[in-house]
Amino acid sequence: MTMLGYAQGPFRYVSPDFKAIASHHKVLAILPFDVSLSLRPGVMRNIDPEKLRKLEIDEGKLIQSSAESFLLDQKAQKGFSVSFQSTTTTNAILLQNEVTPFNIAKFSRAELAQMLGVDGIVYGSVNSTHLMSDGFSLLMGMSGFYSPPTNAGAIVINVADAVDGKVLWRY
Repeated sequence: MTMLGYAQGPFRYVSPDFKAIASHHKVLAILPFDVSLSLRPGVMRNIDPEKLRKLEIDEGKLIQSSAESFLLDQKAQKGFSVSFQSTTTTNAILLQNEVTPFNIAKFSRAELAQMLGVDGIVYGSVNSTHLMSDGFSLLMGMSGFYSPPTNAGAIVINVADAVDGKVLWRY
């Protein structure tokens, strides 16, 4: 997948208050990622909106789990002082509080962090577009036309504070 950003390369933001605020963080929760999939037109015709939304939700939980594994590995390798709430626990607490992928936007980041009993949250979004088949792209390239990527995507990862929901870090 080709990773596209809003600029030429990845953009990283670190709040000027990051060190002061993050030094007090003990536990972060990782939320399911918000995923938006745009599939090839032929595929889109054969999938109903409910199935597509279920696929997006399932992908969001897979990315959440992958983020947990990555961050735990980074903690072990780099000695992060912060711990991460189990994604199983995070998802159970969200479910107990009737927070779903359909209504999570109604809650502020601070409300979610307080509900989860953590010092901050890791959350993000993934937009993936499957423009055309590999074969069609190859055919366009062989015909002398521009050969666009067959897949494109953008990933944004954020860390927000529980007190006010302020974004401390974004990549």
